[in-house]
Amino acid sequence: MPEDLDDWAPALELPAQGRSVRWMNDGRNPEIRITLQGPYISRGEVLNAIEVTVKDTPVSLTSVCVLVRLSTDWVDARRA
Repeated sequence: MPEDLDDWAPALELPAQGRSVRWMNDGRNPEIRITLQGPYISRGEVLNAIEVTVKDTPVSLTSVCVLVRLSTDWVDARRA
């Protein structure tokens, strides 16, 4: 729904500020949770990552969680 995307813009600001976010947690859609992880060091490089959890409580009661390495311009690219 278009209003879901309208909610995405302010939700995206939270990770940009170093905070976690829950998006579409209205009980009618799968909830998307973004939790900041890191920084951590991999092969001598300092990296940031987010843990993304998608939880489909309304329909299937399933969830998936993945760790995603971020590029330095990740938030700006999502804004565009």
